[in-house]
Amino acid sequence: MSEVEITIQEGKFHQIKKMVKALPGGKEILYLRRISMGALTLDPALAPGAFRTLSEEEISILKDATT
Repeated sequence: MSEVEITIQEGKFHQIKKMVKALPGGKEILYLRRISMGALTLDPALAPGAFRTLSEEEISILKDATT
């Protein structure tokens, strides 16, 4: 089992899985975790499928990314 960190600027549906599968000796992705979206780092304590209210700082980060 290997662990790999990949950074992409824009993700398409199943892009990471397809990229890894296309490598020589392509492997199947068993676990995939998003750690950030742009400048916004996601809360690692948040359970999959869970959500919380964004802080004012996080809202500002997202607004700045769209202007």
